[in-house]
Amino acid sequence: MGGEELLGIARGLDAEGIVLGCTELELSVGQERLDVPVFPTTTLHCEAALDLALSPTRG
Repeated sequence: MGGEELLGIARGLDAEGIVLGCTELELSVGQERLDVPVFPTTTLHCEAALDLALSPTRG
């Protein structure tokens, strides 16, 4: 399944947001190509792990 096909599916969902729950989806579908909020879970998890690791109160 190609990026354009995935975008067509996402646009046709009539959703208020799209969860990209697979690493590969972030490579094909991005916020800039959709009119609803996109939640890229891999990126969100990495950012949260980095925030935690760099937190001065960690430990």
